[in-house]
Amino acid sequence: MPISSDETDWFDEDMFSPAYAEEPPTDGDPAAPEAAQRRRQGAQPAAGAGGAGPAATGDLTGALAALERAQEAYESAETVLADAEGRVAVLEHKVAAVEADETAQEWQRAAAREELARARRAFDHAGRRLVRAEGRVEAAQAQVSAEQQAALATMGKGEADEGEEKEPPRFATVELFVEQFVLPNWTHMYVDDRVRWCRKWWAHAEALSRLEALWEAFEVMRLQPAPSFSTWLRDHFDAHMRVLTDPEGVFWDCDADRDEHTAHPQWPSDPAPQGMFKPIKHAQIGGQAEEQDHDQDHGEPAREGTADLDLHKAQQHEPLGS
Repeated sequence: MPISSDETDWFDEDMFSPAYAEEPPTDGDPAAPEAAQRRRQGAQPAAGAGGAGPAATGDLTGALAALERAQEAYESAETVLADAEGRVAVLEHKVAAVEADETAQEWQRAAAREELARARRAFDHAGRRLVRAEGRVEAAQAQVSAEQQAALATMGKGEADEGEEKEPPRFATVELFVEQFVLPNWTHMYVDDRVRWCRKWWAHAEALSRLEALWEAFEVMRLQPAPSFSTWLRDHFDAHMRVLTDPEGVFWDCDADRDEHTAHPQWPSDPAPQGMFKPIKHAQIGGQAEEQDHDQDHGEPAREGTADLDLHKAQQHEPLGS
């Protein structure tokens, strides 16, 4: 089919100009397109690299707000990249059609190739923008983690400064937290093929670990200025409960209505080669002190850096603030 001259204008060449205006391209980043490709395939921002983390500033609310902004920017960058990829794909077909059309003039072929080149440059820029957005999310996540750890450390010191009383935790145990806060505030419709719950939630290692983490965050963030508690509801409560009640999640073979509980075996794991991991000597599990205790009790050395404990048993489930 002959290509009309109007077909060279079926896309606005400035459709991605907001991305260029918002964040100019950065040269010298050859890994950006490949990293962007991984993001388009569904990868989520990775955890921060090793090394010293950020210092806590005492502003958990501000850190959470910064994380929210970074996540929104990341989602926007993902959308721009997907649009750019789609435009490149369409223009590649257009160039192929123009090249195959014997009636097309040379200026039409040149215009189509130039339009495709601009789209590819936009795609490369969108990839670099996504990589930078990912870095900001990682930095914001690290800052939130530092603020939460600092707040928990402060709350766990026990005695308050001289002349100042520290507010005790709202709930004495995670069980009270689940029974008196979580369940009364999560009364969604219970449909077998859409959600799952188990009355013996405390018998599932993953559920107990998640609910204890949720409880600890609750005790910290309820004392922070607004909108900290709203942020806790959205980023912690909603997130953990959706994972816990997912029909393919930890309670997949349980049913709260019929009081059915099924214990799930731990996934298998083969021992790593000896010496592959260097143990932390002062660690509570697998450390030097535990090995000495094991030698005294059993008369044989313990495997370095390992412990026969699941996720639940590996944690010391003590009342918060004890």
